[in-house]
Amino acid sequence: MRVNITKSLHVNEIPKEVRSMIDKIHKYMSYDLQNNLQNIVRLSLSSNSEEFFSSAEHIDAFRKELATIDTAFQECQNIIRGYKDVVAAPQEVEPPAAEHSEEEYDEEETDQVSDIEEVYEYSNQYEDG
Repeated sequence: MRVNITKSLHVNEIPKEVRSMIDKIHKYMSYDLQNNLQNIVRLSLSSNSEEFFSSAEHIDAFRKELATIDTAFQECQNIIRGYKDVVAAPQEVEPPAAEHSEEEYDEEETDQVSDIEEVYEYSNQYEDG
């Protein structure tokens, strides 16, 4: 079962988070996926009919793993694109107000947000192995 989690990060933490996600995918692909593929090859070359026929189920499971990896990379790609939109967006600077009373200026100032936080959703299927 796949679940999505929401995580709030400061905009400056996004590159580190994406690197961490990609590292987890890389580790999974380097070890587990390689082992599963080798097992499929072994089963498909077997002269034992049970093993040979079981390779079909192993291939199906492997294809599902590949789809999960594709989804994880898509999530990384979406986060990077969203991050690019945030950091490349022109900063909105309000021109000095011509005739604001000091009370109006204080109200506007309290409405502004000093830190930008972006919320990204990603599937955490590679956490803890």
